[in-house]
Amino acid sequence: MRLSLQQKEQFFHEMGELLRSGQSLSQALDVLARSRNARLNQVAQALRNATVDTAALAFDSVAAFTAIDVELVAGGESSGRLADAMSFLAEYYGRLARLRSRVVLSVLYPAFLLHFGALVLALPALVEDGPAAFGRQVLFFLGGAYALFGGAWLLFRGIAALAARSAPLDAFLQGLPLVGPARVSLAANRFCLVMAMLVKSS
Repeated sequence: MRLSLQQKEQFFHEMGELLRSGQSLSQALDVLARSRNARLNQVAQALRNATVDTAALAFDSVAAFTAIDVELVAGGESSGRLADAMSFLAEYYGRLARLRSRVVLSVLYPAFLLHFGALVLALPALVEDGPAAFGRQVLFFLGGAYALFGGAWLLFRGIAALAARSAPLDAFLQGLPLVGPARVSLAANRFCLVMAMLVKSS
């Protein structure tokens, strides 16, 4: 069971608003369990059916939520500011969703150029050898490009996973253009989010 960034933003926003209106956690989950959004419905039902004593343990038992979600819910629960914790998480996932959208938009133009270039470079094959040769050349070019980018992405994901346990690798990633500043900004965002919640709960 997974939620997209937009779905997580919606879930935490609605939970925060319901809790702020005076409803208990179980009542808020009952409302979301009747949501028209199937994913939110499933997550709310899983939380409502969790046989645990605290909200933090309930969130920890559902795979859709991460460690930072659980920690902030735990902090909000212990301080009596669970609605604030939900609002913090809604804002956090909203920022992540907007960042991802900007990244996707910035990639669209290079992707268009890549496909347009593949078509232009294969035009001589179309003129000389016909549509079959044209199609083969386009597919060969794009297949090679996809394989290259896919391999680079898997390599980066592997290095990023190892960087969590290796200071030299983490320093290497932080030194990369665009990637490094983005990772630092996201880490700082998470740190400030948790600190703000802890300060409010003290």
